Amino acid sequence: MKYAGKISILLIILMTATMLIACGQDKNENAADNGSETVGSANPFAEYDSLKEAEDAAGFSFTQPTAPANYENLVYRAATDGSMIEVIFYNDDKSEEAFRTRKGPGDADISGDYNEYSDEVTEKAGDIDVIMQTDNDGNVYVAKWYNNDYAYAIDIPQDGSLKLSKDTVLHYVSEIMGTEHRK
Repeated sequence: MKYAGKISILLIILMTATMLIACGQDKNENAADNGSETVGSANPFAEYDSLKEAEDAAGFSFTQPTAPANYENLVYRAATDGSMIEVIFYNDDKSEEAFRTRKGPGDADISGDYNEYSDEVTEKAGDIDVIMQTDNDGNVYVAKWYNNDYAYAIDIPQDGSLKLSKDTVLHYVSEIMGTEHRK
């Protein structure tokens, strides 16, 4: 009887170990075994060599603001479904993003930043209401506005070294929209 109990315990241990090994197997190994392939989310953007190429791909125009000093390495992207143009402003070696600007048809928030911020203010750039989300020090992280059936956004990384004030952001909005910002 003691011998049968020991065998039962040994079998339970072996079955448990086999299940743990099978459950811990890499999913990519399973895919390779059955000939299938693991597929991730497709990148909804395509990169282009110029703003003109991104505009042609999206089917609408976009005016980019002047690049801040030391952030003149630009990446032009358009959503593959034509729903947005994005210009990303990087430093020379692309190790730091200054900000990104976006334009797309409609009136939805296209900023891509859905964090909560300590303050939200609305300021004017010409006749355009610009909604800005800021921290306690007045640094802007998101600016969004809507004009003539298009949504616009400027998104500034929180962890970046470039901090943008409300006046600087309003200046960029004015450049994009072709309006004059008055302090």
